[in-house]
Amino acid sequence: MTHHTDAERAEFEAWLEPSYSREKWHTGEYTDDTVYSMFAAWQAARRAPAAPVPQGVVEPIETVKYWRDAYANPQGDEHFMGHGMVVKIFDDYLGMLAAAPQPPEAAPVQLPEPDSYCFQHEETGLTQYVDAQQVEWGFEKNNPRWKRVGAAYSEQQVRELLAAHGIQERST
Repeated sequence: MTHHTDAERAEFEAWLEPSYSREKWHTGEYTDDTVYSMFAAWQAARRAPAAPVPQGVVEPIETVKYWRDAYANPQGDEHFMGHGMVVKIFDDYLGMLAAAPQPPEAAPVQLPEPDSYCFQHEETGLTQYVDAQQVEWGFEKNNPRWKRVGAAYSEQQVRELLAAHGIQERST
């Protein structure tokens, strides 16, 4: 067990739900294995450096809320005795996420007109790129079996778009 002070133990026992045993061996360690493990985890959490929630990380918030509610025990069933600490951990976690700084909302990107378009033949699956001017002149109308599947941009257009949004180009 990690070294602790009497103040740490008192704080832990104040946090610990009353249903848990506070009985200790002659060594001062808790006799209940669950409480022993909880105290070790509690100490480790208090000694760990505070880590901010990384921006851009998608958290399964709905899952956390589901399990928080599952452990909440609004009916007071005996089966759930002691789960209040689990609920508190979930609440603390949700509170931490709510307090975390949110990334600024990104401005919408205005794409330039495509250089060309990618088409796919409905029967053969073959693809081809058709110059934007040819599309304007009626390529789709004159070739009904070719379906437009996406826009294509020149290397210069992509470089300009990256530069306009301050994105560094990576060499390959």
